[in-house]
Amino acid sequence: MNSQAVYRGGVLHVDKCNASFNARLFVVAALADWGLWAMRADVVLCASELVGNVAKHALRPASGRDDDRLASIGLRSWPHELFLEVGDHDPRFPAAAEPQTPGADLADGGRGLQMVRALADGLFWKRADDGGKVVYCRFALASHGVGGVAGGALA
Repeated sequence: MNSQAVYRGGVLHVDKCNASFNARLFVVAALADWGLWAMRADVVLCASELVGNVAKHALRPASGRDDDRLASIGLRSWPHELFLEVGDHDPRFPAAAEPQTPGADLADGGRGLQMVRALADGLFWKRADDGGKVVYCRFALASHGVGGVAGGALA
């Protein structure tokens, strides 16, 4: 098994009605190519939620047309873990309702990130070089019943 990471990335127009659908297709294709099919349900849901959050919450770009909002999406896999990366130009970090907050179960927002936290083995974000942010989900392959990237070739 190759100890190097394999990576696949793309860019989505988030103002198009099919951005989350395209994110799901992207994830399914990569996981199928890499032999990580058993992980698809959790990773697809997380990708769809994070891209949906960009479409719903990210500020419009300071310049360009209103439909120029983009989200980057990437999958990076090592022999023991997979990372999902979703980035956008908005500098604001995500805000998730905390489970112990009174009324959080009835809140209009934040439940999606709670779901992502429950499905992934880690959720974090950082400032991107362009001033935006990247949200990361980490998935331990063993906890999803898979042993790693098949073949080891870059995809």
